[in-house]
Amino acid sequence: DPAFQHRQPVRHRTDGRQPPSGKFSLKDCRDLAQDPDGTLLTWQCRGTADEEFGMKRSGFGLVRLNANGERVPNWPESPGFKTKMGNLFGDKVPQFEQIRSHLDECREGDVTLTVGPDGSTYLLSSQHLARFKRDGTRLYLIQLPLRYTYGRPCVDREGCVLVLGHPSESSRLRIARVSSDGKQISILVANVLDGGGLCKEDVLAVSPRDGTIYALGYGGRLRSFTAQGLLLHVSPTSRKNEEEEREELRKAEE
Repeated sequence: DPAFQHRQPVRHRTDGRQPPSGKFSLKDCRDLAQDPDGTLLTWQCRGTADEEFGMKRSGFGLVRLNANGERVPNWPESPGFKTKMGNLFGDKVPQFEQIRSHLDECREGDVTLTVGPDGSTYLLSSQHLARFKRDGTRLYLIQLPLRYTYGRPCVDREGCVLVLGHPSESSRLRIARVSSDGKQISILVANVLDGGGLCKEDVLAVSPRDGTIYALGYGGRLRSFTAQGLLLHVSPTSRKNEEEEREELRKAEE
């Protein structure tokens, strides 16, 4: 019956991607991660108005989307009176190193994020690392012994964070490990030129199953380590890089 068919709701094909509402958008998105609760947490340009230039680019922050692509509150609990008053009288768009509990927005756009198995949110901005509990409370905000960092923070089974980078006085990459409470920072894997097992690999990943650490790089570079930082495997390309690095160091010391 054509009349009956006409009355049927139109069903849009989504193929598991953008929902028909059109609300889902990754425009100006700098990074994203999936939360264990099924939501998608993104770091995006928040469109804060700039009175002087009339632009909307001064603020970046968290945007949480549900399975339907609709925006939902970033944190399950609302900020208390003290936090609200602090935001009211403080800088509306703070620098990253000034962010507090229930982070909503800051001025730094180059931020990578990770959501841990317990729902904690980890944010990395250059040498600064922050962890927020599930309710939005900032657990810590620390400065790493790495001036330059690569990729996103990785979380192991104990809630410790691994970050790959190097200090300002050296270009030798290494892996730093931050305790779950943020109070202890150590170098888990040093560079091969410093007696460690890392060379030119600049991408980091951690297995959620057994904590195995993977360091990868361009052209087939790959090294794997145990959760304790012991070297397990080196690809041929990474081995060649290591030999070249050692030869350059030997010539420089002659």
